Amino acid sequence: MVSRLVAYAPVAVLSSPQLRAVQTVRPAAEALGLAVTTWPELREWESGLLPSADWEMSYARSWARPGLVHGVGESLDAVTVRAGKALARMAVEYPDATVVVGSHGTFLSRALIAVGLEADWESCRAMPMPMPAVYEVLR
Repeated sequence: MVSRLVAYAPVAVLSSPQLRAVQTVRPAAEALGLAVTTWPELREWESGLLPSADWEMSYARSWARPGLVHGVGESLDAVTVRAGKALARMAVEYPDATVVVGSHGTFLSRALIAVGLEADWESCRAMPMPMPAVYEVLR
């Protein structure tokens, strides 16, 4: 994966502060001589859902009603807004440049929605497992 990411000649490596995201992009950052910069807004969905055997049903319900909030979690609508703001910040801080971003599946799906593309629970579930996966997002 490192050679693929390095080939894009990114000027920055951004990541969710969550360890698995940082660990995914760190080798590319090291190969490029760049630091991994963490942005809290790139974190995964803080669903508020408790681990359970029927987690997929709970996720499907949330996708069907993206304004739904579980306990102290955030709604999927809130993730979409957060993702849109993160993308806007990237565009301002790195205009006309390529950046590598380490984040998470639900965040990525909601970022696609934030820019007017299609994503739903089925497309989110269809992301390759185990991660990591590389997605090219062009503007």
